[in-house]
Order: sequence, then C-alpha cells, then structure tokens
Amino acid sequence: MHGALPVVDAEAVGSVHYVFHPSTWSLNDACYLQDLFVAPTMRGGIGRALISHVCAEAAVAGSSRVYWQTQEDNAAAIALCDKVAERSGLHSIPKPVV
Repeated sequence: MHGALPVVDAEAVGSVHYVFHPSTWSLNDACYLQDLFVAPTMRGGIGRALISHVCAEAAVAGSSRVYWQTQEDNAAAIALCDKVAERSGLHSIPKPVV
C-alpha cells in the first residue's frame, strides 16, 4: 500500500492510496488507485495532481496500467476521471451472484 498526502499551509487537503498487484493480462504489475479524496474547498487541481503522482510512481515501477473505480453517482469523480483517463468499458460487480 502506498499513499500521498498533499499539504497546503500546514494542513492536509487530500489523500490518495494505491497498490501494485500482479495482472493476468500483463507480465508487469498493474497499479490500482484505491482511494482519492480532496477537501471540497480545495478541488480544482489537487485531484489531478494526485492522479499524476500515482501515474508517475506506476511508470517508475514499470506498471502495465493504472486504473480505478468510482461510484456511478459520484459526478465530481466521474468528471475528473473523464478529463484524465479513458474509460475501459469494464464494470465492477458490487456483489457476487451465487
């Protein structure tokens, strides 16, 4: 587990957590951006900077890709994702069907 904490005027204004893991689609590990948060009053660039940080760390680690998921009703996160990423077309399954 890795993370970053942006600080402005000695105050944490966001956070990001990410993990590297093996992939069945590539010889190199994938990087899952597991959690991204930016204080509502600080939105407008810090989220993009945190995503760029994760992408840079993933490149150094030789990851085959960076990916993340967000709730379909989180309009702010989806808008940010649409600005900085391409949609893969894959959907996660929230609960397994047995």
